[in-house]
Amino acid sequence: MLQVVGLDRSLAQRIIRTIRTIPETNHDSSSIEHGDDLDHTSTGESSSRKEVESIRLHMTELEEMVEKMTREKVEMETTLAVTSNQLKSACDQLVAAKGVGKYMQALKRKKEELDCQLESAKLELHKLQEKVRSFDRKLEEEKKFSTELLAKCQSMEVIRTTCD
Repeated sequence: MLQVVGLDRSLAQRIIRTIRTIPETNHDSSSIEHGDDLDHTSTGESSSRKEVESIRLHMTELEEMVEKMTREKVEMETTLAVTSNQLKSACDQLVAAKGVGKYMQALKRKKEELDCQLESAKLELHKLQEKVRSFDRKLEEEKKFSTELLAKCQSMEVIRTTCD
C-alpha cells in the first residue's frame, strides 16, 4: 500500500524524521530589533513559517497515512493467513477425497469381481439343481423298477415254492 504514495516505508520514515528535526523559529524578538527591515524580513519569515507549517501538516497527514496503511497491512496479513489455512484445509480434504475416491474405485472393482463370482456360482447352482432333479427322476425310476423287480421276484418265489 505504501507504493501507492510512491514511497517505501523506510524512506517515508526517514523523511518524517528529517522534517521533525527542522526547528521551529520564533522571529518575534529579532523582528523588534531590526526596525525597518522588519517588514521585508517579516514577509520572508512568514512565508517560511507557512512553508514549514505546510510541511508539518503534510508530514502529519503522511504519518496518519503510514499508520493507516500499516493497520491495513496487518489486517491483510491476518486475512491472508486465515485464507492460507482454509486453502490448506481444502487441499487436505481434496487429497483425502481423492484417497477415498481411489478406495471407492477399488471397492467397486472388488464388488464387480464378486458379482461375477456370484453369477458364476448361481449358474453352477442351477446346473447342480438340474443334476439333482435328474438324479431324483432316475431314483424314482429305479425305485419303481426295484418295486417291479421285487414283485416279480416274490411272484417267482411263490411259483417256485408252489412248484416244489
